[in-house]
Amino acid sequence: MGTDRHHLQEIDEWDQAYRRVESYLQACGVSPRLLLSEWAVDVIERARRRAQDEPSGEHPVTLAMRELFAQMTEGFGRALLVASAHDDHLRARGRLALATSGAAPEWAKLMVEKKAELVELQPCFDARPLQAGPEIRLSKLPPAPIEYAFSDNDDETTAAPWRIPVTALALALSLVGAMGAAWAVSH
Repeated sequence: MGTDRHHLQEIDEWDQAYRRVESYLQACGVSPRLLLSEWAVDVIERARRRAQDEPSGEHPVTLAMRELFAQMTEGFGRALLVASAHDDHLRARGRLALATSGAAPEWAKLMVEKKAELVELQPCFDARPLQAGPEIRLSKLPPAPIEYAFSDNDDETTAAPWRIPVTALALALSLVGAMGAAWAVSH
């Protein structure tokens, strides 16, 4: 009984890892659903093998995301012709290039097929680097006056003296009525 429960818990954890990998790939723009599923299954299988070969006690989601990041970094490294394949900056630069170029489906297909022709996608990465937007400039226009719902001529002497007590009484009666209705419904 205990081993069945442990096995079900393990399956649930790996299912959670699969959903996390799938969501991440969707966010990266991998659009054909079948391709996305193939890649996610490949990542989960590799992560499970690694967990069996090198037991570390880490949660399956952590193992799966590490495997996905390693695959993505390796792929971006091949496309960018970069020797260092363990760089968060490289992965971020690759994701940005894919998002701005719309080449995510082609890149994902090459990644799933484990082809080395990722160099074909190098033009996507060679685009002009992302630059910050326009500088903040202070306006030389005078500030507009703030308009309130009341005018400057309204003061307490001209306002009706009975307005505040009547509003407070109406609020109190509506609150007591709401409480009474709630009590009547519950009893």
